[in-house]
Amino acid sequence: MKRKQTKSRPPSSTQPGLLDSVPALIYRATADSNWMAHFLSPAVEALTGYPPERFQGPDAIHFFHLVHPDDQAAARRGLDEAITQKTDYHNEFRIIRADGEIRHVHDHGHGTYDEQGNLLHVEGVVVDVSETHRLNRELAQQSANLRELARALGTAEERIRHHVTDVLHEDLQQVLVACSLQLSMMKGETAEEAEHVAKAKGLLDNALRVSRQLVHTLQPPSLEQGEIEPAFDRLKDWFRDHYGLQVEVTAATARPLPATLADFCFQATRELLFNIFKHAETEQAALHLETDDQRICLTVTDHGKGFDPDRQPSGESFGLATLQARTEALRGTMTLTSAPGAGTRVQLVIPMTDQVEAGYRV
Repeated sequence: MKRKQTKSRPPSSTQPGLLDSVPALIYRATADSNWMAHFLSPAVEALTGYPPERFQGPDAIHFFHLVHPDDQAAARRGLDEAITQKTDYHNEFRIIRADGEIRHVHDHGHGTYDEQGNLLHVEGVVVDVSETHRLNRELAQQSANLRELARALGTAEERIRHHVTDVLHEDLQQVLVACSLQLSMMKGETAEEAEHVAKAKGLLDNALRVSRQLVHTLQPPSLEQGEIEPAFDRLKDWFRDHYGLQVEVTAATARPLPATLADFCFQATRELLFNIFKHAETEQAALHLETDDQRICLTVTDHGKGFDPDRQPSGESFGLATLQARTEALRGTMTLTSAPGAGTRVQLVIPMTDQVEAGYRV
């Protein structure tokens, strides 16, 4: 039994009181190459700049002609695929208004079929999403700015760190060694003077020892060869001796890392361990590093008090946000998992590429 064909309605609302308040364009159209309108709600004028009557008659505007030329193929493809599969379609494309302004729209609709499955027409809703696109562009620009800031901060931090280690090693340590040698040649005329000389030499020797430890903490020499395990062992000892934080280290590297990535992993780990010491209220932490030819996976975990990442104070979250931006600058990802009472887990995954050529320095 064939379905009775009804006369097409003009492309204007027959229920203006109901549809005038709807901000989206509701439509029914043919599924041909032009999307000839059978019905268009009053919102068509606000969206396209054309009144409803311009979409009827022998010189009617076809809605598809308003789609930006660069988007027409994708819009047509999305509609055709949905009709073939008899599913809803969701298309986003640009249209060109009567005044030449370009709007971004989202089109959600479906086909209607007769009892034999033949397509009768398509109907759906078109929503103006231009503001959403504008906000997304601004957000993308802000994210790019943050990554660039993190890149610059990382570069400045590395330069300062190298400068400090150079001053400690080349200047301060040499002065301390010279002073210690001079004191070694002084015997003192009395037992009291000799005791003071010995104490002064002891203080200088202790200052020299602390200076050397600080150099190794700021910039472990093994990082220059990409050997990160010795650096992690020193870091583990440092946090145990100075902060009482016991760090379990598991590192499995197939080969030495690029020096830039080794330095980044070391500095990121140190920052994350400091966060645990300051905020987690625990004396236990775990560090796991594994690598292959494609990527580096660094995970730092604690079983402390945890927190709600969505409600973290801005002062505490800045360090993590900066670390995330620095990770993304290396084309990597950072995943943070935490909850009150459930501890915290931070995982960094970074591709094994030549990051120096990419223009990034930690």
